[in-house]
Amino acid sequence: MTAVNPFLTSDQIRYKVVVLADRISKDYEGTEIVAVGILKGAFLFFAELVRSINVPVTVDFIHSYSAACCGHLVSSGSRAA
Repeated sequence: MTAVNPFLTSDQIRYKVVVLADRISKDYEGTEIVAVGILKGAFLFFAELVRSINVPVTVDFIHSYSAACCGHLVSSGSRAA
Protein backbone atom coordinates (compact mmCIF):
# COMPACT_ATOMS: atom_id res chain seq x y z
CA MET A 1 0.00 0.00 0.00
CA THR A 2 1.30 3.45 -0.88
CA ALA A 3 1.86 5.84 2.01
CA VAL A 4 -0.13 9.06 1.86
CA ASN A 5 1.31 12.27 3.22
CA PRO A 6 -1.50 14.56 4.35
CA PHE A 7 -1.43 18.14 3.12
CA LEU A 8 -2.69 19.39 6.51
CA THR A 9 -2.62 17.75 9.91
CA SER A 10 -5.79 17.18 11.95
CA ASP A 11 -4.75 19.95 14.32
CA GLN A 12 -4.23 22.39 11.44
CA ILE A 13 -7.68 21.61 10.06
CA ARG A 14 -9.31 22.02 13.50
CA TYR A 15 -7.54 25.36 13.94
CA LYS A 16 -8.72 26.65 10.54
CA VAL A 17 -12.31 25.55 11.30
CA VAL A 18 -12.23 27.52 14.56
CA VAL A 19 -10.75 30.57 12.80
CA LEU A 20 -13.50 30.40 10.13
CA ALA A 21 -16.22 29.94 12.77
CA ASP A 22 -14.91 32.93 14.73
CA ARG A 23 -14.98 35.06 11.58
CA ILE A 24 -18.56 33.98 10.80
CA SER A 25 -19.59 34.64 14.42
CA LYS A 26 -18.12 38.16 14.30
CA ASP A 27 -19.55 38.97 10.86
CA TYR A 28 -23.07 37.87 11.88
CA GLU A 29 -23.05 38.92 15.54
CA GLY A 30 -26.55 39.78 16.74
CA THR A 31 -28.28 37.81 13.97
CA GLU A 32 -29.39 34.26 13.37
CA ILE A 33 -27.91 32.55 10.35
CA VAL A 34 -29.00 29.68 8.15
CA ALA A 35 -26.19 27.28 7.28
CA VAL A 36 -26.78 24.88 4.39
CA GLY A 37 -24.45 21.92 4.03
CA ILE A 38 -24.06 19.83 0.92
CA LEU A 39 -24.35 16.07 1.49
CA LYS A 40 -22.47 13.84 1.64
CA GLY A 41 -18.89 14.98 1.24
CA ALA A 42 -18.97 18.07 3.44
CA PHE A 43 -20.91 16.59 6.35
CA LEU A 44 -18.08 16.21 8.88
CA PHE A 45 -16.49 19.57 8.06
CA PHE A 46 -19.88 21.27 8.15
CA ALA A 47 -20.78 19.71 11.51
CA GLU A 48 -17.54 20.89 13.10
CA LEU A 49 -17.98 24.35 11.63
CA VAL A 50 -21.54 24.95 12.84
CA ARG A 51 -20.66 23.58 16.30
CA SER A 52 -17.96 26.23 16.54
CA ILE A 53 -20.13 29.19 15.46
CA ASN A 54 -21.19 31.39 18.39
CA VAL A 55 -24.40 32.89 16.99
CA PRO A 56 -27.76 31.13 16.63
CA VAL A 57 -27.64 28.78 13.63
CA THR A 58 -30.40 26.98 11.78
CA VAL A 59 -28.96 24.01 9.91
CA ASP A 60 -30.22 22.35 6.75
CA PHE A 61 -28.78 20.09 4.08
CA ILE A 62 -29.13 19.63 0.35
CA HIS A 63 -28.14 16.61 -1.70
CA SER A 64 -27.04 17.05 -5.28
CA TYR A 65 -26.83 14.32 -7.90
CA SER A 66 -24.61 14.78 -10.91
CA ALA A 67 -22.17 12.83 -13.01
CA ALA A 68 -19.35 13.64 -15.37
CA CYS A 69 -19.88 12.67 -18.98
CA CYS A 70 -17.56 13.43 -21.85
CA GLY A 71 -15.71 16.08 -19.84
CA HIS A 72 -18.92 17.90 -18.88
CA LEU A 73 -20.90 17.90 -15.66
CA VAL A 74 -24.37 16.48 -16.25
CA SER A 75 -27.25 16.90 -13.80
CA SER A 76 -30.03 14.37 -13.42
CA GLY A 77 -32.50 17.27 -13.65
CA SER A 78 -34.47 15.99 -10.68
CA ARG A 79 -34.71 17.52 -7.23
CA ALA A 80 -35.39 15.84 -3.93
CA ALA A 81 -38.38 17.21 -2.04
